[in-house]
Amino acid sequence: MNDKQSVRVVVPLVPPSANKLLRMHWAEKGREKDRWRAMIGHIVSAKDASWLRAMAELKKRMKVTIIVRTAKLDDPDNLPSRAKLILDVLKPTRMRKEKAVTGLGFIYDDSLEFLEPSVQQEQVRGLKETVISIAEAGA
Repeated sequence: MNDKQSVRVVVPLVPPSANKLLRMHWAEKGREKDRWRAMIGHIVSAKDASWLRAMAELKKRMKVTIIVRTAKLDDPDNLPSRAKLILDVLKPTRMRKEKAVTGLGFIYDDSLEFLEPSVQQEQVRGLKETVISIAEAGA
């Protein structure tokens, strides 16, 4: 294992808002999760992925900071919902009703016992991206 303290990923996408998620068909939500899983998995280096998976296997509590950069700011009550899809993708593969729900395995679980989440937003004209930082909590 390396002495890496954090992993930073810049994704050229913005996760859907609560309003969009609530209106999505379940199959469309699945495709959106697949898109995010592929994008994050592609961007994170093998070394960083190994470190994150090792931390998850050790059940380490992780701090995940998500910064959404868009031209228009969300209402404060809508902003936390942007993290849902990303956190689901960061969890490991699990079996649900005899079907594998695939994840990257970068965090052990998204419960507060294992996760310190933070969702922020920045208003930037002409830019739509999401910055995800993952570090051991307290580090």
